[in-house]
Amino acid sequence: MNMGWWSVCLGAFLWGTAGVAAKVMIAEYGMDALSVAAWRIFLSLPVLLVAVFVESAKSGQVGSIRPGHWGWLILFGALLAGYQGSFFMSVEMTQVSTATLIAICSAPIMVAIAARFLFKEALGLRTLLAMGLGITGVFLLAGVDSVTGLAENGNLQGNVWALAAAGCFAGYLLIGKKLLREVSPFRVTGYAFLFGAGWMVPVVQFPPPSWSAWLLLGYLGLVPTGLAYLLYIRGLGTTTATRAAVGGLLEPLTATFLAIIFLGEGFSPAGVGGMALLLVSLLLLSLVREKKEKQLNESADELFTSGS
Repeated sequence: MNMGWWSVCLGAFLWGTAGVAAKVMIAEYGMDALSVAAWRIFLSLPVLLVAVFVESAKSGQVGSIRPGHWGWLILFGALLAGYQGSFFMSVEMTQVSTATLIAICSAPIMVAIAARFLFKEALGLRTLLAMGLGITGVFLLAGVDSVTGLAENGNLQGNVWALAAAGCFAGYLLIGKKLLREVSPFRVTGYAFLFGAGWMVPVVQFPPPSWSAWLLLGYLGLVPTGLAYLLYIRGLGTTTATRAAVGGLLEPLTATFLAIIFLGEGFSPAGVGGMALLLVSLLLLSLVREKKEKQLNESADELFTSGS
């Protein structure tokens, strides 16, 4: 069993819990969406930096950061902040389902194309089939309104922001994959988020003086951000970038379940089919042989080393 793949899936599952928490912060406590995104990054730092400290104490200089890595980490942080800001801008200007549809579905395609050239990742039939099933599943989960909303002129600007969010996600995933060839995973995550927090300082606002608001923000920062990204980045080190991007499709599946349970959102028969397709997609990828996965990563390691 490839534990890296399951680590990616668990990280994506935890990401899916963030949507409900963020929606409550915006609707119940009147917080600005960008400010919620900023706090999400700020409050994840304790978990991430403790992980960096523990990892550094155990591994010493193995997997440490060298001068040539800092530029990539700063760019990672900028893309991380850009993803948060772009996605919430899209949500504000268009339908939430439409924004999610574009951002979540576009990212795996972008990653698959880029990883094919950057890391020589083979796009096998099983991976392509899983990607197709997963993206179709997200379409069905998002619903007819989100699909028709893609063509509405009034949503054009919001759709552009959603594409920007997808590009930022694809960009930092690929940078993370590149850095993980030489830098340990928790160091990559911790320092990238530290720089990302710096980019988000101008948009931060304090929440209302409420213990429940702070507890919810704390959950948002610690679990679906700090813990989730540690799991996802660690898994990314032992699976391909393309598979990790497709694994991220578990996020809207989780978010849909939670929205039905806690927010009372409706659900269509097509959504059931979408969930089924997403689960089949993830099952297909989980069946990739570990030996084949190891060979793909060793091939990428050789390419990265020769190009450094």
